[in-house]
Amino acid sequence: MEALLAISNITLGGNREHMDLLVSLNCHTPLAGILQSPSPDLVCIALNVLQRFLKLDVLKARTPDCENGTFTGSFVESGGVDALWKLVNSQNDTISELADQLLTKYFSNDDL
Repeated sequence: MEALLAISNITLGGNREHMDLLVSLNCHTPLAGILQSPSPDLVCIALNVLQRFLKLDVLKARTPDCENGTFTGSFVESGGVDALWKLVNSQNDTISELADQLLTKYFSNDDL
């Protein structure tokens, strides 16, 4: 829980270099794992963190000479999209709606 909160704080208040460091440390794998947690609170935090990483990848894609899609591709490879699909069927409406929004906005049919 503490590690997730630390990552959340970095994605909220840190700069792009801080988030790039987290990506280079492969934070996508534990993040995908947390999406499978039975704790709705942890899952909600993880979904919000995920959304901030995905937004950063979109911004990077618009920046010339910038490596883009690093987080998104790694997240897909780590099974994160499968975890999102499972969350779409969550009994928690907040989790279900956010998971659906992330899938719709950030992942193409090729990723799914």
